[in-house]
Amino acid sequence: MRRNVFQVLTWGGCLLFSAALPTQGAVISIADIFVIEGTASVDIPVTVVGGDAVTDMVLFVQVGNGGTVTSNPPVPPVTAFDFTGSLWEAAPGGFTTSSAFPPPNEIPDVGLNLDVSGETVAATGTLVNLTLDTSGMSGGESYTLSLATTFGDVTDLQGPSGQLNAELVGGSVTMVPELAWFGGSGKWSDPGNDNWTAVPGIDQNLAPTANNAMTIDVTGSVVTVADDFNSAATLTVGDNNTSKLIIADTKTLDVTGNVTIGASGTLSGSGTISTGGSIVIYGILSAGDGGIGTLTFGNGEIALVGTYAAEVVVPEPGTTAMLLGGLAGLVVLGWRRRR
Repeated sequence: MRRNVFQVLTWGGCLLFSAALPTQGAVISIADIFVIEGTASVDIPVTVVGGDAVTDMVLFVQVGNGGTVTSNPPVPPVTAFDFTGSLWEAAPGGFTTSSAFPPPNEIPDVGLNLDVSGETVAATGTLVNLTLDTSGMSGGESYTLSLATTFGDVTDLQGPSGQLNAELVGGSVTMVPELAWFGGSGKWSDPGNDNWTAVPGIDQNLAPTANNAMTIDVTGSVVTVADDFNSAATLTVGDNNTSKLIIADTKTLDVTGNVTIGASGTLSGSGTISTGGSIVIYGILSAGDGGIGTLTFGNGEIALVGTYAAEVVVPEPGTTAMLLGGLAGLVVLGWRRRR
């Protein structure tokens, strides 16, 4: 077995059996994390609130049901613990860590004690950042992240008067294959400015990858492809609500599947959109974003169904077509027009 049923904690270098002491208000937690499909690893903070003076910590993290450690199928392992930026760095004399079951592990642990006797730090902030290997996860998979284990091990903090018996709040990690823009305007690929989310109404600051089905369908939203290396599995814009996608000059959006610009959607700009499937435009195609410019279509089959000009000439592949009438600009079609 991995451990015996008695919880053994390391406090200040000594082995002690855990004792039930009054809780001083500390809450240790892990958030619910959403990860874009195809992400190899993710850093997840373990945080604490309460402000109690603390000297030591013992931390256990169990991913899912414990995977192979508990004789089950494998689960994503924790590959590292990182104390950079943690509350422990406030201790002038430093700290020492040790581990009985170090990463990579599906149920790793780490013990920590301050090096100088009498020093304490306030239990508010980040205790540690753990790195989780998500390379084997696929869209829709989700695992709990628990601060207690099936073996009876429990995360806790030690203060000058003894254990805090902190309240523990576990989290989860979920791999998401589909993202939706939930409102406002911003860049396609900058997580700091994006409004992509896997859960409607919650901004998780996620940047899409080639594995994600993308939807832009919120009234008034304007999404701009303004950086390099932009990709998606499929893309739908303005299926039900007025939404706009702009591909900036010299920038490219690569979509491995189909692109649909709905009846309420607009595709515009002066960049390049390339697809491995078809591009169907039921809404508005506006080369140059309403001005003069070139919107280049790469591979794929093009269907222009909506409002694009008074007259559109779609020539042979690789040549240039002029948009006449209300929309002025050049459109280069990589394949052929079809109705």
